[in-house]
Amino acid sequence: MSEGRRERRARLPAVARIALLLLAALALSVPRAAAHSPHDVIEAWAISPAFPQDRTLFVALPRFNLVLRSTDAGESWQSVNEGLDTAYVTQLVVSPNFASDRTLWCVEISGLFTSQDAGESWERVEVPEGLREIVGFAVSPACVAAVPFLAAATRRSGIWFSRDWGNTWIHTEPIQHQTVGQASGPIAFLPTTAPMPATVHAVCEGSSVFGYLVSMDLMGPIDRPPGFAHGPAPPSSRITALAVGPSDSGQYRYWIGTSAGAVLRHEDVVGEDSWHPEGDLPDGARVLHLSVAHESDGAPTLFAATADHGLLIRTGDGPWRGSLAGFREKTHQTKEHWLGSMPSPGWAEDRTVFACAFEGLYVSRDGGETWRWLNVLHPQLVRNFAFSPRFADDGTLWFSTYGAGLLRSDDRGRSFGRVDTAGWGFPDGIAVAPDWRRAEAAPAPEGSDVGATADGLAPALAPASGALLVGTPNNLLLSTDGGATSAATNAGAKGFPRVLAFAPDWERSGTAFAHLSVDTGLKANRFVRTGDRGQSWADTSVRTVYDLAFSPRWEQDGRAWAAGPVGLLASTDRGLTFARVASLEAVGLRSVAIAPGAGADDPPVLATVSLGRGLFVSPDGGATWAPASGELPARPAAVEISPDFAHDGLLIVGTHNAGVWVSRDQGAHWTRGAGGPRMALAMELSPTFARDRTLVVGSYERPWISEDAGATWRALELPVPADYLPDVSREPVDPDAVLPPARR
Repeated sequence: MSEGRRERRARLPAVARIALLLLAALALSVPRAAAHSPHDVIEAWAISPAFPQDRTLFVALPRFNLVLRSTDAGESWQSVNEGLDTAYVTQLVVSPNFASDRTLWCVEISGLFTSQDAGESWERVEVPEGLREIVGFAVSPACVAAVPFLAAATRRSGIWFSRDWGNTWIHTEPIQHQTVGQASGPIAFLPTTAPMPATVHAVCEGSSVFGYLVSMDLMGPIDRPPGFAHGPAPPSSRITALAVGPSDSGQYRYWIGTSAGAVLRHEDVVGEDSWHPEGDLPDGARVLHLSVAHESDGAPTLFAATADHGLLIRTGDGPWRGSLAGFREKTHQTKEHWLGSMPSPGWAEDRTVFACAFEGLYVSRDGGETWRWLNVLHPQLVRNFAFSPRFADDGTLWFSTYGAGLLRSDDRGRSFGRVDTAGWGFPDGIAVAPDWRRAEAAPAPEGSDVGATADGLAPALAPASGALLVGTPNNLLLSTDGGATSAATNAGAKGFPRVLAFAPDWERSGTAFAHLSVDTGLKANRFVRTGDRGQSWADTSVRTVYDLAFSPRWEQDGRAWAAGPVGLLASTDRGLTFARVASLEAVGLRSVAIAPGAGADDPPVLATVSLGRGLFVSPDGGATWAPASGELPARPAAVEISPDFAHDGLLIVGTHNAGVWVSRDQGAHWTRGAGGPRMALAMELSPTFARDRTLVVGSYERPWISEDAGATWRALELPVPADYLPDVSREPVDPDAVLPPARR
């Protein structure tokens, strides 16, 4: 499962869920806009060329491993991950003939994928060994050829072209230049107006050189035009953006944006060495992305997404203009806020443009004068939750939400109260200690109104005792009174506490763990431990942990296992140090689960999953491993194992795009229960599973609960803040009603 999965604690009672945040107290109303969501970072985007008719958009949120599609101009969204390895997508490109072929491509961290059914399913594009680390991808315009040409710029091996939908590829050597080294980055096709066969130019970024890398004759070889190995050089700065469009003369021209805060225009692809400034941007307006649309008279309108100055717009020779009306407060987590834009292909008539930002997706329907935030992340999305250690008796659950804060249910998910989140509506990791215990609620006076409040929340929560850990940005909160109050417990570093766990002997030892995730990369992450009830925290020997499982005999043997990007790690010293389990070669592990062995002295049974490698089971405490023998869907994201596995053989696997699957014969055969989630972002068994057979899954659309070990499911309806409601005046468009069948 994703980074937001709670640590697995062997059989330990209610230990918490991993990933997301916030604290505990009594039903305290948290204002929805206490802060905008910092998590719906739009890092890749694409708009249908037929948008005025089909209203179709695509966005990717790699931090959530999500690719989403909207067919109602952004008012509602559907996850479209099926077939992707990790859905950590960095680029999305739509076919210029999307209205007829329904084709698009995405660059994932693990390779190149294509969809021929508007994103419903994806297939990997097999590429040569050298075509790795794609940093730029482009598709030729519709005017060039009936079959689009593909071009991919790589970090180390130059540009690659395909003329046959990616079935075969032609390589061009990387361009070297003494001042920049190897050029790489965003690329685009620039078709000429010459009669067929036409020429296509791929342009790519360099640190101070803008190079024409290669031309392609539709019928002839690929080569570099003489004299254009490096192209003209603009003023010294890093080129960060590229846009292409026709000029008044009918020739194509292109624009570049630079890190020095300039947009420059180059009129002629083949003989003009001069650059023309496109107006004056505000001082410090570092350009991150450029796009272009056209007015009814053919004049170009440029859209420059800037790091800190909003989305700036310029039509023809007019001034740059920009409005922040409707944008929410900027987060302090980044210095790059406006990452890109998607102007409507019907801009001249509908004046619609979408702004892709670190803080989410916004739309303007009045030419950029005012903006409205769109609900890209589903308001009931759940990546983090926690069980009470006595769930069979008290039915208590916690859910971290996106906008509604931290919710608690005392009736197995049928009603909810809000826990104090210190004014922050987007919790990260949540962990509940084995000593947490709910007090019996006093009966309501006869005739009193005990129903839900106007926002769908219970009017009050019963008091409790025991400890909770809650993650907030750059802070870890600890409550020792059941959630009524909390205090910061400094884990010693900045980051998001996304994996939290109390040790099974917390009451005696005061031991707990926290994974602090930093968006700048794995090397900056920390996995820390406290042995004094949160008074101090110290680094363990590992930096990144996605899931944690404690030995069933933790108090005696002090053993634990951690799943992470480098593989499976084991600790024999109560979590002070971890070492890689050499007997398992698989890496990129997302989840680990544990169950006692058949006998009192037998080693535990371990199970772990990798999105790319599948499910592995060890019957002997990690000494040996075997992959799942039965037909299990690809891309498992989470695994659970029955505490009575030695007798019932029960394994449960949540997948990234194919639902939840159950095996009752130790993995030999698998079945999918009736209904339930399609995407498992988080999954956990009840700590009292042997009594209640309860399993909960957090998913994109909402959480789900099964009370019969995954055979049937019930959707949980979380309270939704009013400003999450979509614009109901815009009816969703059925893609099959406006798009023809997929190309085969």
